Amino acid sequence: SSDLADELSILSQCTHAVAALLYPFKWEHTFIPVLPKVLIDTVCCPTPFMLGVQTQCKEQVLGMPMEEVLLVDLIEGKFLMKVGDEENILPPKLQNEMLSSLKEQDRNAQTPEQTNMRVSDTFMHFFVRTVGHYSSHIKHSKSGQGTFDEKAFYRADRKS
Repeated sequence: SSDLADELSILSQCTHAVAALLYPFKWEHTFIPVLPKVLIDTVCCPTPFMLGVQTQCKEQVLGMPMEEVLLVDLIEGKFLMKVGDEENILPPKLQNEMLSSLKEQDRNAQTPEQTNMRVSDTFMHFFVRTVGHYSSHIKHSKSGQGTFDEKAFYRADRKS
């Protein structure tokens, strides 16, 4: 995932905000809130990354060989590159609940702190609904060994 912006502070804040939305999880891969020009080749890495790229590097970045990259232009407020599964990666019911909650919070926005708390709460609720039931999909053998039933977990998640 990469973000494009002119102002370094906005770029850094947005990149940090995306990482914060993962709470209670934590981004454990390459994370560079403002990518220096000398490291621009990082966008070609075959590993997961979250980078903030300055607008002046936009054309250079768009011309680089990248796979499975979500590139967001923060100035224009649009995606420049997509992976392709963005529309159906989330279970529809959870996606609609999340979007409704975020829109409601946008209408009721008061202070920035309250907005941050409400957005965080929305994402936390989403994560709990998405993976909070994982333990019910651990099957124990007579010896006590636990095995995670991925197929059952995935089917239950898609029904949400």
